[in-house]
Amino acid sequence: MIEQSHMRGRCSAGEARPGWHRPRRLPLSRVEFELWTDGACSGNPGPGGWAAILVARRADGTIAKQLELSGGEPLTTNNRMELRAVIEGLRALQRASAVTVHIDSSYVMDAITKRWYAGWKARGWTTSSKQPSRTASCGRRCSSHWKGTP
Repeated sequence: MIEQSHMRGRCSAGEARPGWHRPRRLPLSRVEFELWTDGACSGNPGPGGWAAILVARRADGTIAKQLELSGGEPLTTNNRMELRAVIEGLRALQRASAVTVHIDSSYVMDAITKRWYAGWKARGWTTSSKQPSRTASCGRRCSSHWKGTP
């Protein structure tokens, strides 16, 4: 069952991030990944920021590794920051992995579970009214990570 704050899917590996080095590799079957994300904007558009916390848990529930990421843009939208948090969290993975993603954004949830990104891609990353999408660059990056989602 998928809930807005809890989603599971397969994600492609991204580039390695500083601080996410494992002294030894743990078998994937013995590690579960969780990604907690949020994004916000002051004014819409306006200055905004995003944050992501990626946690690798051992089978016994203890944390094997944790990585905190954040960033922002001087002129952006709330939806872009929500998407960016998910993108950057997924990019921090070193290889394809199953990830439980925790989000509070119905926009991001619907983009993934209702496959809105497929429509965006088919329309050339424009809105349904044929206007350029403000989230096009984020959508392009996200869609490559959303493999195996319902």
